[in-house]
Amino acid sequence: MPVCTYCTRDRKSCGRLVAGALLIALVVSGSFELTARVLKIFCLALLAYVVVLFSISVPWGSVLIHTIVPHFVFSKGYLRSWWALLGTTIRRICSFGRACTASKTCEKRRLAGKSRWR
Repeated sequence: MPVCTYCTRDRKSCGRLVAGALLIALVVSGSFELTARVLKIFCLALLAYVVVLFSISVPWGSVLIHTIVPHFVFSKGYLRSWWALLGTTIRRICSFGRACTASKTCEKRRLAGKSRWR
């Protein structure tokens, strides 16, 4: 019998859930030194990407061309990826725009001698 409902669909999701819970417990209840040591070990695991890069053959010409020249495929997954990218980018742009507008408004008021709180 599975431990959680995530395991019935995807074992990776269950592992991520358990790892996240353990990390939260470590940060909340553990010492700084222990937490730093565990996170350093996790950072070392990122070196696996470099090892994999040198252990497989990569067609660098094709990588360079596909990095510069876009390739569009009209499939459901591809369009969802573009929609997600657009959604996350627009949110940041709008936040930046609001912050710039507020900053300019405050600067204009300051130069005019008006306080924001009057």
